Amino acid sequence: MLLTLSLRVTRLLERHTALLAGEDRAETEKALGESFAAVDQHLLAAIHFARYVARVPGDAEVLNRLGCLYLKVDKLEEAADSFRRLMKLDPESAKTGLFGVELKLGEKFYTAHEYRKAADRFVAAEAVGGTDAKRPSSRNQVPGGQRLPASRSSARSRRSASVSSL
Repeated sequence: MLLTLSLRVTRLLERHTALLAGEDRAETEKALGESFAAVDQHLLAAIHFARYVARVPGDAEVLNRLGCLYLKVDKLEEAADSFRRLMKLDPESAKTGLFGVELKLGEKFYTAHEYRKAADRFVAAEAVGGTDAKRPSSRNQVPGGQRLPASRSSARSRRSASVSSL
């Protein structure tokens, strides 16, 4: 395993050196991004793709890959920025990417027991209009069919409504 990783890194360094000797810096950055992505070095791949996009802002495929890589390394603001820039070039992919960002933010808030913030993020994901099998079906439901706990004010209002109906 270590030898295989060492060989991969050696090949990457050789490719990096060979590409730097070439003329086109943008294509060098793109090739390096692809190389690092191939060996699951997502942050390094994102760095090189970001440099490429700075030189070639109209490449929808790379903008999408950059947003996805940022999602993988939990850089959600950067991912959202990439997908917003992609909106002009490929709206459908951008919506799906922004949906993923909002969903991931919702899941982070949910695991931190910040249920209202989680619900807001899930609603924002639904408003973006992307598609995902884990999309919540209502404001109080999260992926997996679990229900969010009711807030105290809504629980009080339900109690008072049931008492007043007696």
